Amino acid sequence: MFDLLGPRGAILRSQKGWRITRPDGEEEVPFEPTPWPELFKRQAQKFLKAVVEGGEPEATGEDGLRALEVGLAAIESARTGRRIKLPLRPGGIDKQDARSKAPARNEVLPGEG
Repeated sequence: MFDLLGPRGAILRSQKGWRITRPDGEEEVPFEPTPWPELFKRQAQKFLKAVVEGGEPEATGEDGLRALEVGLAAIESARTGRRIKLPLRPGGIDKQDARSKAPARNEVLPGEG
C-alpha cells in the first residue's frame, strides 16, 4: 500500500479502495481489479481516436510528465527513506527547454541507424 500526501489533501490506498481526504472532508472510493488485457484498452482506444480524428488525447504528454515525476519521486523516497517534495524542479519542467532537446521526428538517434 502507498500514500500520496499533498498540501490540500491525501490519497491513501486501502484494502477496499482509495481513501481521498480534502479540507472539506473524506470519501472512500471502492475499486475492483481490472483484468490485465483490459487494463489499458480504453485509454489506447481514446488515444487512437484522437490521432485519427484530431484533438487532444485523454492523457496528454503533460500528464505523462507529471506521472513520471511522481514515479521518480517514489523511487527516490524508497531509496532514501525521505519524503520528496513535488515538483522535483521549481516551476516543473521547462517546456521550451524540453522541446529544444527533443529529437526531430525524422532524426535518427544514436544506435538506431
